[in-house]
Amino acid sequence: MGEEVATVPTGKKEPEILQDSSLILLARHIAQDKMDYLEFGMRLNIPTTTLVNIVNSVSNKEIVDEKLKKTVAEKSVLLWKERTKEVKTRERIKVIEHALRAMDKNDLADTFLERHSQNQELTADCFQ
Repeated sequence: MGEEVATVPTGKKEPEILQDSSLILLARHIAQDKMDYLEFGMRLNIPTTTLVNIVNSVSNKEIVDEKLKKTVAEKSVLLWKERTKEVKTRERIKVIEHALRAMDKNDLADTFLERHSQNQELTADCFQ
């Protein structure tokens, strides 16, 4: 998990925790468990048909490949970010926290909130 993640600069300064690199690391971590990469997208209110289209755009094979899981989770969280860019940061943070807790990922939700309160991005060492 020592991969670097490039961020796309935006005009408005957004919280570190909502930077693309943080969200991608979060998605990669979630993708390691069962079907959580799909559940996370659903809990972020991404329509099921959109998730299916993301899966189909990545691969036509059965969803078992780790790279496929990560890609679907990454695309889902970045799509959510784009769709909610006009929503207040506080509400966006609550949505991710709620999604994580609903998936019984309370430690991850706590880490996410802690990093946000310290205005820090998620880093790979957060998941070790």
